[in-house]
Amino acid sequence: SLYQSALIREGTARDILLHKLKGNCTPRLAHSTRPKAEMKLLLCVFLLTGIAAGDHDSKPHHRAFDFGNLLPDHSTGTKQQPDQHTGMTDHDMHEGGTTQQRKFQNSLQSQFKTLPRDKQNILFNRSDQLSHQKSDFLDAVPTRVLGSLPPSTLRHVSGKQLKGQVSRFHSMSLFGIHNLLDGVNDTTFRYTLPTMKQHAMNFTKSQARSTVQRYVSERGKVNSWKTKQDFDDLGGLRKGMTCQQTSSMQRVAFDDDSIAGGFRNDAEKGNLDKSQRKGVVESKKAQKKPSKWNSDDLKQLGPMMTETGNHNLKQIPDDAVSGSMRDQIGKQKWDDDQSRTLINKFQSGRNRNLSQLRSSDMTDLGSLRSKMGTEQNRKLSKDAFNNVAEYVGKWGNPKSGTTQTTAQRYFEDKLGKQSNGRVDTSKLKSVHMTRTPKLMAGLSKTELRNISGNELKMSIGQTSADVGNMNTHQAKVAVDKMKGNLTRDQAMRGKWSEDMIRSLGSYMSGFKSRDIDEMNSTHVARAVLYDDKKTENPYHKGLKNHVKNALPSMQRKLTQKTRAGGETKLSKMGRDLSQHVSLRQMRSLPDSDTVDDKDDKDDEDGPTSSFSRHQKFQLFDRFKKPSKLGEPDALDVNNQTKWTGRQIREKVGGLLTGATSDDLKKLPIDTIPDAMSTLGKHDYTHKQGQTMVNSFRQQLMPNFTAFDSSDVSSLGPMVDQLYGKDLDDLRRGTNGRNNTKQVVCQLRNKDLTRNSHQKRNDLFNRGLEALTSEDKSRNRRAATREISADTVDKLGNLMSGIDTRDIPKLSSEALETKMGEFAKLFNGTQRKELADHVVRKLGGGHASMLRGSHLSNMGPAAQNLSDDHLRSLNPTAVGDALDDLRNLNYSRMQGSIMLGHAEKHFNRTVQQWNGNHFRRVKNMNIGHKPGTIRNMTADDLDDSLDSFPSQKMDSDQQEALRDAVKMKLGGGSVQGISEDHLVQLGTVANGDRTFLGMRTKFADSERSIDVLGHNGGQAMDRPTAQAGFNTIKSKRMQSNRPGGSKDLSQYDSTDISNMGEFITGASERDINMLNATAVADALPRLGQNHYQNMDSSAFNALRQKASQGRSIRGALSAGEAGERGTLAGSDDTRNYEPKHLQAMSPDTLKNMRTDAAQNIPADSYREMGSDNARVMQQRSDFMSLDSSRQDAINSAAMQDTLYAPEDDGATQAPPSGGSKVGAAVLFTSLMVAVVGVF
Repeated sequence: SLYQSALIREGTARDILLHKLKGNCTPRLAHSTRPKAEMKLLLCVFLLTGIAAGDHDSKPHHRAFDFGNLLPDHSTGTKQQPDQHTGMTDHDMHEGGTTQQRKFQNSLQSQFKTLPRDKQNILFNRSDQLSHQKSDFLDAVPTRVLGSLPPSTLRHVSGKQLKGQVSRFHSMSLFGIHNLLDGVNDTTFRYTLPTMKQHAMNFTKSQARSTVQRYVSERGKVNSWKTKQDFDDLGGLRKGMTCQQTSSMQRVAFDDDSIAGGFRNDAEKGNLDKSQRKGVVESKKAQKKPSKWNSDDLKQLGPMMTETGNHNLKQIPDDAVSGSMRDQIGKQKWDDDQSRTLINKFQSGRNRNLSQLRSSDMTDLGSLRSKMGTEQNRKLSKDAFNNVAEYVGKWGNPKSGTTQTTAQRYFEDKLGKQSNGRVDTSKLKSVHMTRTPKLMAGLSKTELRNISGNELKMSIGQTSADVGNMNTHQAKVAVDKMKGNLTRDQAMRGKWSEDMIRSLGSYMSGFKSRDIDEMNSTHVARAVLYDDKKTENPYHKGLKNHVKNALPSMQRKLTQKTRAGGETKLSKMGRDLSQHVSLRQMRSLPDSDTVDDKDDKDDEDGPTSSFSRHQKFQLFDRFKKPSKLGEPDALDVNNQTKWTGRQIREKVGGLLTGATSDDLKKLPIDTIPDAMSTLGKHDYTHKQGQTMVNSFRQQLMPNFTAFDSSDVSSLGPMVDQLYGKDLDDLRRGTNGRNNTKQVVCQLRNKDLTRNSHQKRNDLFNRGLEALTSEDKSRNRRAATREISADTVDKLGNLMSGIDTRDIPKLSSEALETKMGEFAKLFNGTQRKELADHVVRKLGGGHASMLRGSHLSNMGPAAQNLSDDHLRSLNPTAVGDALDDLRNLNYSRMQGSIMLGHAEKHFNRTVQQWNGNHFRRVKNMNIGHKPGTIRNMTADDLDDSLDSFPSQKMDSDQQEALRDAVKMKLGGGSVQGISEDHLVQLGTVANGDRTFLGMRTKFADSERSIDVLGHNGGQAMDRPTAQAGFNTIKSKRMQSNRPGGSKDLSQYDSTDISNMGEFITGASERDINMLNATAVADALPRLGQNHYQNMDSSAFNALRQKASQGRSIRGALSAGEAGERGTLAGSDDTRNYEPKHLQAMSPDTLKNMRTDAAQNIPADSYREMGSDNARVMQQRSDFMSLDSSRQDAINSAAMQDTLYAPEDDGATQAPPSGGSKVGAAVLFTSLMVAVVGVF
C-alpha cells in the first residue's frame, strides 16, 4: 500500500540507493518469506517515501518515469549481463508492469542508445554536471526521451538549456511536457517562462495547461494571486487555466484593465472555451455583485458576458445595459431567455416602451434584433420595425415563425395586400430581395409564385446564398420561376457557368437532378468547393455550405457531379456531400485524396467533421498500414513506434474517433493524454471514452485522490466516464469539493443524453453537493431547501439528471434560467413534473396566470401540461409565445385545444383562416377535424401543406389530407396531382397505393421517390414497397422517358439509393439484375433501410450483391460493417467482433433484422459500448435473444453506472501469498505507473 501511494521526492542519496535496490523494490517483496526480505522491504519503503537524504521537506512532485534502467546493455556476448550501473538485466527490467508499459520502456531504451556514450553518462550517472554543459546539450536528445527524464536528472537542467527546448514542445507529448516542466527546478522554470509566453500562440490548450499547472506549483494557487505580475507572467498561456482557476481570481484581475483586457482578447480570439469564460464571469461576480455593475464592467467582460446567467442579467442596472448596448451587448450572441431580459432592460434604461422605441434605438440593439419575437415586433413603430426587418432580413437568423410574420408585415408595407390576405408580390423588385434576402423564407409558395421570374433572376448572386431557412418546397417554386427566364435570356441549357451555379446558393435545393445533369461537371465542382477566405459573406462560400436542406437525392447528384468534375478530396466536400461516398469508392482513392495532410485535423470543426461514423473507422485503418504509422503498438526494427502525441494531434486528429477499443488500448502510454485531448474535441463514442479512461487509470493513475483541478481538466469531457469510486476518490482527495466543481464545469455544456439516467442522476447529485454548502453523503437526497438559479446555471446540462423529487425544489428564478433548454434533455416524467411545478410556482397553481415568457421558457415541457392546464391558458399568453409553442409535439387533443387559443389570438375562426394562419400554427395543425382539412381552399392547402405534422396525424386525418390534395389540387383525381404537391404530401401518400401508381408524377421524379421512399424513417409494409418499386421499374423501362429507357441492370448507385425503403419491395429476380458495384456504392443508404418486412430470399440476394461489389476479399472491416448496417444478415453477424458493433450507429442496431441480432456473439455485445447497448435493450424483440446475449447487453449497458470497474485490480487490495497482482496495481521497477501525469 505504501508502495502504491508513495510520492517520489527529490534527493540525490535516495536516488543512488534506489538504483541499487530497484530490482528488489516490487510489491512481491511484501509477500516474500526469504530471511532478508523484511530488511529490504523496510529500506524500500524508507527510500520510496522520500525520507532518505533529508529530503522530507522538499516539494512533492508528481510521479515521473525513472530513467535509470534505460541505459544500454554493455555486454558484448550473447549472454545477458547485469548493467554495470543498475545491476539489472533486460529480463529484470521487463518483470512486472503492463504490456504497454514494457513496450514503452523498450522504445525509450532504444532511443536512449542512439545518444553518444558521454551524453548517456551525464544524463544518468553524472547528472550533477548537466547544468555545466552548453545550452544546446539537450538538442540531440530525442523528444520522447527528453519528456521521460527522471527528476534526479531534470532538476539539473539549466534555464538556458530548457529555453532552447521550448521550440520543440510542439513535437512532444502532453505527458512529456508535463514531466519535463514538473521535473525542472523553480529557477530554471522561471528563467524559461518568458520564452514559453512568447510561444504561447503555438501551444495547444492542453500544453498550456501543463505550463499553468507548473506555474501554480511555483507561484501558488490562483486565488492567492494579488499582483498584476502574477497574471502578466503567463500572458497568452492563460488559455491553459482551468474553469476552476478562472472562477477563483481575486479583485486584481479586474482592477487592472490590462489583465481583464487580456482575458477579453483571449475570448475574442476563441482561446477560451465556454467553461473558462463562465469562470471569469463567476470571479467577476464574486468581486462585485451584478447589481453594482456598470458599463465599464460589461466592457471588461466583452464576449464573456454571454456566460452570465439570466438571473444575474436581471440584476444589472438598466442604465448599464442601455449604455453598453451599442458597443458591447449588441455585438454578442445571446440565447432567447437572455435576449428577452436584455431587451426589457434596454427599454427601461431608455425609459420607453416598445411602441416608443425609435429606429436609432433598434440600431443600438445590434444582434438582439434577431431575437425580437412576433409580438414584440408588432408593437414597434413603422420605422423601428423596418430597421429590425432589414437587419434580420440581411444578417439575422430569427425563428421560422418570426421570419414569416416579419416578412408579411414588411412586404405588406412596401407592396400592399391582396384581398385574400396575401402580400401582392407581383410588385416585388430585385432591390427588395437584395435588401432583405432572408425574409424570402417567410413568404408562402403562392406569394413566391407571383414574383416576376425576371426580378428573381436579377436578384440571384445577391440573395440566393442568404435565403436561410427557405425549405426545399419554397426553393422549388422560386427555381421554377427563375429557370424559364434564365433559359430564354441566355440559352442556358448545358451552358451554366461556374459563377451562375455558385450564385444559386440555397436555391440549389429546389433544383431537380436533371437540372444538375445539364451542368458542366467542372463548373459544379468548382462552385461546390469555392471559398473566398477573405470574407464571411455567404455568397462567397461554395455550394457545399448551402445544401443542408436539400433532399438526399439532390445531395447525391451533386456529390456525383463534383467527383466527375475532378474533385476527390472528400474532406473539402463537406459532410452533406461526402457522406454519400461509399467505402468502395474511397478505397479507390489515394490517401492524399481523402484527407489532406495539410488539414488541421484536430480542429473540432475541421475537415474530419466531414465524414460519417463508418467512414472515419475506414479512414483510421489507413493509418495502421505499415507504410503509414503501423499498428498503434507496433515497434519497427529499431524498437521504435511511430505513434507519438504529435502524430495523434496533427496527423490523425478527429479521425481517431474511427479507432476501435482494441486500437486505443494499444496506444503507447505516453500518448494517452494526447489521445484523450484529441477525442474530447470530436464526437467520440461511449466505448471510446470508456476505453481511454480505463487506459488512463490502468497505465497512469490507479486512483484519483492526488488529483487537483488541472488534473481533472486533463480528462476533458471524458470525465463523465469515471466510475463512482473514481469520483469518490476525487472528492476525498486533498482538493475535495473543488475537484467535483471542476467536473461540473467540464460537463455543464456537454450533451449527456447518451449517458444512462442513473449516471446523469449521480453526476447531478454530486454537482449539487459540491455547489451547495450542506454536507451530505453520496447517496442521500438533496437538502430540502430551494435549488437556486445560480446553482442551476452552474450545473448546466447536469440538470438532465435531476430527480423528479428535486424538481419541486427549483426556485422561481431557476425556472426562468434556461429551463427550456434543459427540458429538451429531460424524459417525459421529468418534463411532466416540471410543467406542474411551473404552474404551482409561477402561476400560483393556476395555468391561466402564466405569461407568454413563462410558456416560452418551458420549452418542450409546455407540451406536458395537462389538458385542463392547456385549456386554462390565457390566449394572449399563447399568442405571445406562439413562435415557440408552434414547434412542439402535440397529441391530437392538445392540438385541438391550442387551435382554440389560436382562433382567439387571430380573432377569427379556423374557417376564416388563410394559408398563412395554418402556416403560423404549424404543429398545432394536428388538432384539426377531417372536415376542416377537406374544406380548405386550394391556395390555402398549397401554402400550408408542408406545415401539417402529417406523419403523426391519425389515419382519418391523413385520409382527409389525401382527399383534399386530390380534390383541391389534383382536379378531383390522383393523376392530376403535381409532382410538387406529391412531394409536399410526403409519406402520407403511401397510405393510398393509387398515388404510387402515378408513373410520371411519382416514378419519373427522383424528388417524389426520395421523399416517399424515406417513409418518414419508418419500416414500409411489403405491399406498399412492392407497389412503389414496380411502378418505378416499369416507368423507367419506357423508351419515351427523358434520358431513354433504363432497366434494372443499368441502375447506378444513385438510382438504387434514391429508392430508399421501396427497394424492400423488390423480388429476388429483380435484385439479381442489379449491378453488384452499384449496390456496393449504394450501401451508405441501403445500410439505413428497414428489412424486417422484405422477402428473405430477396434480402439475401441483396446482401450477396453488396458482398460481390466490395472489390476486395477477406473479412469485413469495422467501417464496412458500419456501412452495411441493417443490410447485415445472420450469416454476416455470427462473425461480428466488438469492433464491428462499435462502428455501428445506434439507429443501425435499433433497426437490424431480428435474425441478424440473434446471431451476434455474446462477447461482442459485451464490448459494444453502453450507449449502443441501451438501444438494443429498447428493441421490441429484445426478449427473443437468448439469455447469454441478453446478459451481455445488460452488462454493457451498465458500464457507466458501475461504482467500480469489474475484475479490475485497480480497485482491489493487493492479494496475499504469491497471487498475481492486478496490472493497474503492479508498478514495475521502472516506476512506470505514473502518479498524476497531469
